[in-house]
Amino acid sequence: MRLAKSRFPGFRGSELFRPVDGIQDEWTAIYRYDTSADLDAWLSSAERRQLLADGKKFRDFKIGTVDHSFGSWFAFDDARSEAPPPSEAKTSIAVWVGLYPTVVLLTLALSPLRMPLWLGMLIGNVLSSILISFVAMPYYVNPPLGQWLRPPDDARRRRANIAD
Repeated sequence: MRLAKSRFPGFRGSELFRPVDGIQDEWTAIYRYDTSADLDAWLSSAERRQLLADGKKFRDFKIGTVDHSFGSWFAFDDARSEAPPPSEAKTSIAVWVGLYPTVVLLTLALSPLRMPLWLGMLIGNVLSSILISFVAMPYYVNPPLGQWLRPPDDARRRRANIAD
């Protein structure tokens, strides 16, 4: 599979993640391509279909796609969910808008505990990951930036997509 996908135009690399005991039972493969068209060419290719059919002999597996690097952080419940995912520039800015205040507030909240640096960073990273995923992105970043991240089809492209 690795050799076949690397021959397709736009291939940038791939990663294979082992299962994590108690968290994830499956192996996960990630493919990176220059454009979604390049990725679609690989995903819809006869060569890939044949390799997957051959793979069924060894074990059952599931196939799914994630159309951008921040997964569910940019999932919208309204009609914009049919729109293409936001650009990397937009997602980076939106993540910063959520991440920076979260990290600052956690640092201020944890500093009176005077933990060793490694422990403070560990606890801060765990808490910030949870807060970003379940509080900051869905409630404080996506609502005000939603029109900019995924503008409606009728929006003027130049005005709505400044950072593209």
